[in-house]
Amino acid sequence: MTNICTFAPTVLDGVFIGIVFVDNLIKEKKVMKFLTVIVTFLVLSGSLFSQDRLYTDLERAFQNGDEKSIVAHASDRLLLDIDKKESMYSRSQAEMILRDFFSKNRPNSFKLIFKGNAKSSSAYAVGILEAGSKKFRVTITLKENGNSFKIEQLSVEED
Repeated sequence: MTNICTFAPTVLDGVFIGIVFVDNLIKEKKVMKFLTVIVTFLVLSGSLFSQDRLYTDLERAFQNGDEKSIVAHASDRLLLDIDKKESMYSRSQAEMILRDFFSKNRPNSFKLIFKGNAKSSSAYAVGILEAGSKKFRVTITLKENGNSFKIEQLSVEED
């Protein structure tokens, strides 16, 4: 025995098709919202990952007294405050000033003690540099530049 089902169009069928269409549209919007959330998460986590890597690089550079690596993460011009001398410097000038500082204060250790975000496009960190018998507080202000963060301001003051 064959069961044949016929489909006779009625006004109710149009309502049914409309409901299916709206239901699919809602599902598509949910999928789009979900995809938007995923993409946003990936973008933000990439930014956080690059910040963590930057903090690790800077920690290593300060520990080794490596002015070239520090300046490699700097903006074209940065505000540098060392030994209570504050001014705007180019990267090459900042490198010379840091070289001079490290020649007088050979690092024993460096540890970032605080990392934070001031706004979504800027971040900052505070570290303690031990050099000889002296301790210095290092404050680093970062600004987002494209897909990475660059040092905008660097302060080194005796603690």
